Amino acid sequence: MLRETLREIAEQAPSPAVPPGLFDRARRRHRRRQQWAAVAVVVLILLIGYGLSPAAPDAAQPAAGPSGLPSRVVAPPSWTEDLTRSPNGPASVVFWGPAVPNRSFHTDVSTPIAVVGLTRDRYRTVYPSQASLVLSPDGRTLLLPYLHANSPDLASTHWRTDALDLATGRSRTLATGVEPVSWSADGRHVLLVQPDRWDHPDAPAATINDITVRVVAWPSARVEWSIHISRPDSVEGESNFLLALSPDATRLAVSTSRQLRVYRGDGAIVWHRDVGWSALAGPVAWRDGTHLAVLRRDLSGAQASWYDPSHWTLEYVDPATGDPVTGPRYPVLSSAFSVQIIAWRGETAYAVARSHPADRPDEDQATLVRLDPGATGAPQVLTMPAGAANLNVAADYVDVTRPAGPADFGVSTVEVFALALRSAGIAAIVLLLAWLWWRRRKPRIRSIPPAP
Repeated sequence: MLRETLREIAEQAPSPAVPPGLFDRARRRHRRRQQWAAVAVVVLILLIGYGLSPAAPDAAQPAAGPSGLPSRVVAPPSWTEDLTRSPNGPASVVFWGPAVPNRSFHTDVSTPIAVVGLTRDRYRTVYPSQASLVLSPDGRTLLLPYLHANSPDLASTHWRTDALDLATGRSRTLATGVEPVSWSADGRHVLLVQPDRWDHPDAPAATINDITVRVVAWPSARVEWSIHISRPDSVEGESNFLLALSPDATRLAVSTSRQLRVYRGDGAIVWHRDVGWSALAGPVAWRDGTHLAVLRRDLSGAQASWYDPSHWTLEYVDPATGDPVTGPRYPVLSSAFSVQIIAWRGETAYAVARSHPADRPDEDQATLVRLDPGATGAPQVLTMPAGAANLNVAADYVDVTRPAGPADFGVSTVEVFALALRSAGIAAIVLLLAWLWWRRRKPRIRSIPPAP
């Protein structure tokens, strides 16, 4: 009885007045909140990306200072400007490895290289086909190897060596069919190499690692002489060419196949000695007419490899005979797998030492050290960033260090665009996921006509 009475009262009650468009306005407010939430997500993503990115380049260009090597080198960010579009002037340091990011939107074979200015810390990048590059002693010219685009193979006809003028950004082809190996100490000659394996990839093991070396005058690019070098047991690595030109450019010292040899310009071997794991000390090993520097290596065992860390001791032999020569006592370099002397100041040697860091055993790390006669240790000349696998320096300035200043990386519009695309892609994915989640949870709201 009570139920029926309540039903009658409810049926007689007037319908509540619903304002026109109430539900439509509620739906619009809901959509606006979603749009503002999406904007907030995008802003948050951009702020996170900005916070995780390296410091932006300084707007103020630091004034040029004295020429020299910077006391500290840093890793360049991904937006660093290309040197060919923004010339850097002569370089103090050139380095490569994981510390240097690769460029976006490239299809050809390339190795990212960082170039640091000689008078101020301006960083630029350049992209040769591989890392067999050499910086001139004055820091003005960088020799770079390039493989022609769309080459069907690695034959020598597809390779060239370009000379890049770091002051102007312009380059010219120095030679074809070769890659650069080193400069002479006076910067008047260049050593270029043509590996036999480029043209004979199926050659027998006894000859596949042979090379042809050209001695080229700079800047004329005239080939003064060329010789063939056999490497039947290239324990030093198929792509490592340990060569040193004599001061008068008439002889060539070579380390290969556990031997130390000296060649004349006509290809004749003046002398050779079995040296085991010891090696020529580097591109300027020929210190003078009476001292040829050799690095004696403490490495042994049937499983030993050229890339194993070991102890290195700098010694001398007579370049005319190969006999040992008494010289000053140098500190022993430990834990390095490669040591190359790149400059002399009297009896003091400057060397690039490469090792495997304890915290990154699968990576290579390069640094510049000084070897003083009678010293107990080899002080570090440059502080390099983690991931700098190898480096070149302007050898004329190894004994001149300037304080590191504000780093100027320039701005590559191509790389900034690539960074924006990556950020937009992340934002789009987040928004899509948010929209899909909202669609699954949102109940269907239909427009209800106003009450009569």
